Amino acid sequence: MASQSSRQRSALFEENLAEEENTRSIRSEDAEDATPNDVSEICLTIICTNGRLACAYFDPITGTLFIMEDTEENKYYDLAARILEQVCPGFVLTSSRSDELFIDFLRDQLNDHLQVRPWKEFTAKHGTERLQTLPLLAGQLAEEEEDSVSAQDNIDNFMSSRGTMHPSLIQWRASIRSGNFTVDEGRSQLCMSSIGALIDYLTRSKVANDAGWDVEELDDVKRIEYFSLAEYMQIHSDALLSLQVFLSEKHASIYSDSVKEGLSIYGILNQTRTPFGGALLRQWLLRPSTSLSTISERHDAISCLTAIENQATAAALHKNIVGTKGVLLALARLRKGKATLQNWKAVIQFWVSVTLVRGSLLELHHTLHIRGSQELLEMIGSSHFAEVAQAINDIIDWEESTNLGRIVVKPLVDEELDQWKETMATMDSFLSKVAQGIVATLAPEEATLFSEFNVVYFPQLGYLISVSGPTEQPLEPNDCPEGWVFQFMTNNTLYFKSDKMHGMKFSQANSHSFVKDLDECIGDVNTLIADREIEIIQSLQAEVLNYSDNIATMCERLAVLDCLLSLADAARRYQWIRPEMCEDVVLDIRDGRHPIQELVDENFVANDVYAVGGTPSSNHSESSSSSQEKTGNSIVICTGANASGKSIYLKQCALIPYLAQVGSFVPAASARLGIIHRIFTRIQTRESVSKMQSALMIELNQVSLAIRHGTTPRTIVLLDEFGKGTLSSDGAGLFTGVIKHFLSLGDMCPLVIAATHFHEIFDASMLSPDLPISFVHMSVMITNTSGSVLETDADNAAIPDKGEKREGDRLVRPGEAVTYLFK
Repeated sequence: MASQSSRQRSALFEENLAEEENTRSIRSEDAEDATPNDVSEICLTIICTNGRLACAYFDPITGTLFIMEDTEENKYYDLAARILEQVCPGFVLTSSRSDELFIDFLRDQLNDHLQVRPWKEFTAKHGTERLQTLPLLAGQLAEEEEDSVSAQDNIDNFMSSRGTMHPSLIQWRASIRSGNFTVDEGRSQLCMSSIGALIDYLTRSKVANDAGWDVEELDDVKRIEYFSLAEYMQIHSDALLSLQVFLSEKHASIYSDSVKEGLSIYGILNQTRTPFGGALLRQWLLRPSTSLSTISERHDAISCLTAIENQATAAALHKNIVGTKGVLLALARLRKGKATLQNWKAVIQFWVSVTLVRGSLLELHHTLHIRGSQELLEMIGSSHFAEVAQAINDIIDWEESTNLGRIVVKPLVDEELDQWKETMATMDSFLSKVAQGIVATLAPEEATLFSEFNVVYFPQLGYLISVSGPTEQPLEPNDCPEGWVFQFMTNNTLYFKSDKMHGMKFSQANSHSFVKDLDECIGDVNTLIADREIEIIQSLQAEVLNYSDNIATMCERLAVLDCLLSLADAARRYQWIRPEMCEDVVLDIRDGRHPIQELVDENFVANDVYAVGGTPSSNHSESSSSSQEKTGNSIVICTGANASGKSIYLKQCALIPYLAQVGSFVPAASARLGIIHRIFTRIQTRESVSKMQSALMIELNQVSLAIRHGTTPRTIVLLDEFGKGTLSSDGAGLFTGVIKHFLSLGDMCPLVIAATHFHEIFDASMLSPDLPISFVHMSVMITNTSGSVLETDADNAAIPDKGEKREGDRLVRPGEAVTYLFK
């Protein structure tokens, strides 16, 4: 009975998916009829703040709302430039709270086609609310078939048939459906903000009749799809989390809010020595390449750097790059006029380091395999920045600058500056003689008023007479001699200036010939020194900034080199191999390993996978351990006991091609891989009290996303225990329906790797043995203390008369591949 119910659910699920596919084919035909003039009417909303970017745009020809999740953007806005180039929008909206440099970039690119809207239109909450008002999400589903008895008994269906559904129920339904199309508000706030602003624009365009399409109640929004850039793999945020590509961990101290990278793919790959190298590696992981030439160039570079004859040179090269890490920050502070001594040292260290890098590159064998290395060598060799670096070292007094806490110029750089510094150095003794000369001119009764008498120098205030009286009889300002002008007092000390105050010529300290006022004769020496040093440093700063573009370009090349060295280090450290990339849609991996799991499990067992996108095919692989011809299918279903490694097996099947397209070597004995365009996963369920969804509903959202976008053979879909959150009969029906839907795509069937505990699906009435599906089973290997295999759980399985082994409650079909896990 349970099997019959499962088959019914499977059939209903397939019917719904067939209707969905029909809608998709109609939309594709409409897209082919689009003209260039229609494309120019596309409206794009894009926002970039604090290095994060997201966008959304509406295509009126296909009625599709395209969205892109929050992702990282560099300071050159390369991603934004590619989006504008690929979308070709006729009008662009951005938030007033976008980065100023980003808004300037858009103005340069778009001229009059840009409008900066108030930031209040770009809020995630507003975007979520506006998205849920779309008829696509809030409206009725098309022609739901239900029997009349259940419709009368269900009050919700009864009210829906009359269009009087309660508003809160409509909102709840819209929020549930939105999970099939988009991410939630908390994980992609900029994306939801862009969606809200775009829907507002569509509504305004209808009212003002500015647009060339009708947006009657926004019914023209027929589809919501993820936007993927050409030459980049689309990998969903759930996939990044499930595959553990990034993992942020909080600081161990409860008093710290800082985070660090945990045990993740980025964590084990990131051996970069510079901040710009680490940022570039993160971008490579967020957006793996789909260009075969780009991937091959990175693999060629890693092969060169991991060659035995280059290992020592590569290590020295990686060490020398460290000195370049502070130059970009130094240039930024130089532009603002806030450079510190450390910033000037970073500029010097940069040039010393790039000179060493050039020397190491020249020592490498086969450097032509490293793309950009020749350009970097030419840039360093032809640059005249060495002269500027030498000038910095000749002008700045590093030791004195450290002592005084400011930038100090060396002697013999400026003759006038040296004279002022000499004056300042002998100022105390000179002022002491000036004070003696002034006392000599006072009347005896005036001289007896003062217990202390000095001439002092204050920067900006000039030269003052400083006097103090007896402690028992403090002086008053009126007690001063005639011609003295009171300035201020501190405690028992009074400070005066005198029109008659005169001093000796500085060059004739022993002479009694008096000259004009000291302020005019000597001047404000300290201020003169500071001003002159600022002028010299500013002139030097201008020379450095003349090379800022050249330095920035060098840093871009060094960032690529830093990433390649980091990937080469990982390949050597973890014994990864170079994959064979091809145009075919194939995953042919021998002895594949999970890059993280093998680091924490000393008994990790490698496994093979062979899958071919589209229709079933046969392939003879020379790298295979068997000389027999292998038959590959698009769908692989894995079974096995709990904790036998099924989830790890699924993840490594996606991680190996993912790492290959990042440009890294892969953990396997051999790998022949085709280019993958998309990866979707149903592995990890992130529940939250803020979501009005059960665990099963979240799973359905994830699978729905994969079904809507996994319509090409160059897509990997991972399904781990899909359907386990409900009755076993319902779960088996859902799982079977999804598998049969993917099979129905024929040549467009994606690469599906699934793990399940539903043994009933192997019944011939559910999944026929004749279907093009590869079945694998996780077997357990029992070893002794020396590591030798004693037996496997398959050895004890009874073999029925039909030639099938019984494993647990299900039959193991003849020819079924077996994977292994140590016990």
